[in-house]
Amino acid sequence: MASVLPDLLVQAGIFCLLFLPNRHKCARSRRLLSGVLYVYFCAVLGLTLLPVLSRLSYVPAHTFSANLRPFRDLLHGWGDSVGQILLNVLLFLPFGVLLPRWTGRGFLVTLLQAAACSAAIELLQPFFDRTCDITDLITNVVGCAWGYLIGLPLAQPLRRLGDRLDRPTKNRHR
Repeated sequence: MASVLPDLLVQAGIFCLLFLPNRHKCARSRRLLSGVLYVYFCAVLGLTLLPVLSRLSYVPAHTFSANLRPFRDLLHGWGDSVGQILLNVLLFLPFGVLLPRWTGRGFLVTLLQAAACSAAIELLQPFFDRTCDITDLITNVVGCAWGYLIGLPLAQPLRRLGDRLDRPTKNRHR
């Protein structure tokens, strides 16, 4: 936990810099969605790369390891490959639900954003004693696609909730 603390402090500082000065410049629903997305991205960072700051001194001495054969672990029955696949799909489900609501972009753009984010994570992981794995990239994008499809029927109720949050409240002084 102590090795992750500097990273968490940086994330909290970034949150304060991004959200506190602008908290009255946009609708409440937009602020809430932005905050939820930020917390989600911090969680993804935490699960895939942290700790970063405490490992920076080891980065120059890293050995790059990559698996470029899709589903190799599953095909050979190595480790908990099914569990890892499910976790990678679940990790990017919120990406497909939340990001299109925030950007207003469609399915293909959302998948490209998920692929770019996942590729960046996978390319950084070897610097922090993890393996770059093409299976993770594939399953992350599949998770995003499923999240997008799950989010379609939620779009209207979420829009109504946002409208309710954005209605001006009457301040009653007694």
